[in-house]
Amino acid sequence: VERARDAAPGLPAVLIGHSLGAHISALAVLTGTVDVAALVTLAGGNIHYANWDGASRLGIRLTGWLFSGLTRLFGYLPGRRFGFGGPQAATLIREWAQVIRGGRYDHATGGHALNGRAPLLAIGFEGDRLAPRKSIAQLAAMMDGRVEILPADGPGNPHSAWARNPDRTVELIDGALREILKPCAA
Repeated sequence: VERARDAAPGLPAVLIGHSLGAHISALAVLTGTVDVAALVTLAGGNIHYANWDGASRLGIRLTGWLFSGLTRLFGYLPGRRFGFGGPQAATLIREWAQVIRGGRYDHATGGHALNGRAPLLAIGFEGDRLAPRKSIAQLAAMMDGRVEILPADGPGNPHSAWARNPDRTVELIDGALREILKPCAA
C-alpha cells in the first residue's frame, strides 16, 4: 500500500484481494494494519465451517485439519500438490485452520475488537464452492460491506473462472469504486 501511495501521491489507495488474498486483505483492514480508501474482495470470505452447507461443511473442516497437519510434516504447505496455489507458510495455514474451526481472528487481534474500516465491495460468484455466498456475506457483515454475487463467467471453477473473462467483474469494480471514491475526488 505504501508503494502504491509513493507511486501515485494524492490518489486514494484501494486494496484488492482474491481468495486467500481477499481474506488477508480484509484482515489487514479490519485490524488497522493498513489504511485504504476502499477494499474489494473477490471470492473471499469468512472461512468458518458454519458458512458452508451439507457435505461441504465437513469438507472445509477436514481441509483445515489436513493442511494444518501437512505444515507440521513439511514445515510449510506444498500448495501446488493440493491445488492450493504455490507453497504456503505454515503459520498462515495454521491460522487459516483456526478461523475454519472458530470463525474468529484472535490470532491477529489478540482477542481485541476488529475496528479498522474501509468501504468494502465483496464479490462472489454463483456456484463457487470454495467461497460460498454465506462466507462472503459473513466477512462483508464484519465491515458493513456491500455484497455482489455475479454469474459464473465461463467454464471451470467459478472461484477463478472470472479471471479468464474479467469484463463483468472489472465493470462492477470500476462502477463501485467510482461511487466509493467520489467524495475523495471532491
